[in-house]
Formats: sequence, structure tokens, C-alpha cells
Amino acid sequence: MSYTCSIDDLFYLCTICLLCQCVTPKSLTLCKEIGDVWGEADSLSGLGIVYQTIGDFSQADRNFQDALELYRSLGDLTGQVKNLVNLALLYRDMGNLSRARVNLEQALNLNKSTGRVNDTVSALNILALIHQSLGNPQTALDCLNNALEIAQNFGYHHAKAHTWGNLGQLYQRLGRLGEAQYSHGQALVLHQQGKDKLGEMASFLNLGCISRLMDSLQEANNYHQNSLNIACLMENKEGKAYNLANLALVFRDMGDLSTALEYHEKALFLAREIQHPEAVWEIHAGRSDTYRRQGNVSNALADLKKAITIIEGVRRRLFQETERLSFFGEGKGHIYARLIMMLHEELQENTDALDYVERSRSRAFLDVLETRGLILPEGGEGEPLRFQELVGLLE
Repeated sequence: MSYTCSIDDLFYLCTICLLCQCVTPKSLTLCKEIGDVWGEADSLSGLGIVYQTIGDFSQADRNFQDALELYRSLGDLTGQVKNLVNLALLYRDMGNLSRARVNLEQALNLNKSTGRVNDTVSALNILALIHQSLGNPQTALDCLNNALEIAQNFGYHHAKAHTWGNLGQLYQRLGRLGEAQYSHGQALVLHQQGKDKLGEMASFLNLGCISRLMDSLQEANNYHQNSLNIACLMENKEGKAYNLANLALVFRDMGDLSTALEYHEKALFLAREIQHPEAVWEIHAGRSDTYRRQGNVSNALADLKKAITIIEGVRRRLFQETERLSFFGEGKGHIYARLIMMLHEELQENTDALDYVERSRSRAFLDVLETRGLILPEGGEGEPLRFQELVGLLE
């Protein structure tokens, strides 16, 4: 497991935040008093981004929704697209992937009328990330290839760099490390040419992930330290969290478990602070393996249980059954297997193990196995799944 960083959503928010620094509640009140509806909508949208940045997601949601309604009343398609993308980014951060997908698809449809090609590229990149989180890699790849073709045809330098980076992230998830390394290398060159420090930070981070997976641990450490330095200079908490999480894995693979645990803890603190559920469960799962290598089975078990709780919380918000199925296909079902086998083999706590089997029957195992045409054995009528049947399935 490694923690890749997509920069398209980071870039979008950081760019817009520069435009929102002058937006205050007073400007919103003034626009209302003088009847400036466009100004009111722009102020609501800007304040929504400010609230999202400081972690007040509920207020951000209300502001974006209010702004969207005003833009609709004005017939302003560009404003509608902007706020649909804002809402998609917000819902993605909150772990509400279905709502994020719906908003982005609406934005793409509206953008056909506005003709703003750069917005289309950004929306396709973010939509690809959501499909990746949902476990739809081919759909994500189609979105990114479409975005890259548009960016190259229209000469959008920054958009091309961002898309190369997101392609690298997807190729890594697919295990195509050579293509991932090439894509991130292309992104890094373009970001450095454009003096885009945020993009450079993400490219160094992602190249560090690839280097670790290729067992080039010192090279991975160097990449992550470069990325972390940029994140600290920019005071970018998400960049710091991802780099600290990956450095934990690097030190773990080097055999320095105590240093790895220190980095896990720092990364987890930041991931919770920025309220990024996917990062939080991944860090818990990664730290579980570090604890296990250290021989601390109880802490390893606790981390896996926390990871499962977060995963199930995200899954409950998905609208479509197809999304609920594919969501567990994206590397999450194995968390259940790790927990159950740990309970059985290392702790001999078969009652708890069977509880998690039953808990998972309508989640990871049932979802994933049904997509492969398999059915869990039921045992006798009203009888719970027997443990030897479970072990056979896991093997």
C-alpha cells in the first residue's frame, strides 16, 4: 500500500483560494443590501471555498448550494459549472463519492454549452479520481486519456501536467509501474517548466511511491523529503500528510519500525485534521502492518478495525449498487481478510472472527465474490458460516 497524491483537486482549490482571500461575510451582506445577485452568488461561492479550506464542510456545503441556486436563477452556466465542481470536490473530501460523481457529470454536461475547454479537462481529471476510488479503473483511464488529448490539442500546459500526474497515479494502482514512472516523470518536467510548486510537490511524492514499490528505498526517501519540504513551505497539510504516510512505509521497509510508527502517527493526525476519510483508513491499515511486524498484534488489530469502520461509513453513502460493488473491489476487501485471519491464526478469537465474517457477508466478501459468480456457503438452515469454510474461501 502507498498513498498517491492527485494534484488536480489541490490545484483547483489553491488557485481559487487566491481569488477568495478578499471575500468576507461583509461583502456578502453588502451585495444583498444593494441587490447585486451576481455579487451575492460569487461571495457565497468564495466563502464556501474558504469554509472548506478550514474544515467547516457543513457551512461550505450550504454556501455552495445557495450559490448554485442563484446562478441557476440568473441562467449563468459558467457559475453553475464552477459550483458543481466545488461541490464535487467537497463531497469527495467527505467520502460521499456518489454525490461527487453526480455533480461532476452535471458539470460536464453543462460545460458543453459554455465551451470552456479548460474546465472540461479539470472536471474529467476529478471525475477520473472518483471512479478510481469507486474501483472503476477503466472508466478512470478513459476520462484521463480524454482529458490529456484535449489538453494537448489546445496547448493547456498546466492541465497537461496535471493529467500526466493523475495517469501515473492510476497506472500505479493498476500495477503498471513502468508507465506510472514515465507519466510522473512527464508531469514533473512540465511542472518545473511552469514553475508550479504544488505540481512539483505532487510529482516528487508520486515518484517516491513508485521508487519504494521498485525497492529503491533511498531514492524513495529522497523524493519524499523533497516533496515534504515543498509542502511545508506552502503550508499544505494534505501534501504533508501524504508524504509523512509514505515515509512511514519507506522506513518500515528499511526495517526501522520505531521511526515508521512516528511518521504514521504524524500522518494520521494531519489526515484527521483535514477530514480525508480515505487517507485515514489507508494510514490505519498501513500502520497495522507495521505493528504486526513489531509483534504488537493488539495494536495491529485495533488499526484494522478502525480502517473497516471508516470504509463502511463511506460505503453507506454510495447511491448505486454497482458503486457499492466496485468500491470494495478497489483494494478494500482484503482488509476484512487480514483482520479475520489475524483473529483466527494469531489470537484464536474465532467468535470475533466469525462476527466479522457475518458483518462482511453483505459487504466486502458478498459484493466482490458475487461479481465473480461465487456464492458464500451458508451451512445448515439458520447456521452461521463454519470457520473451515471461511478459511477455504480466504485461501
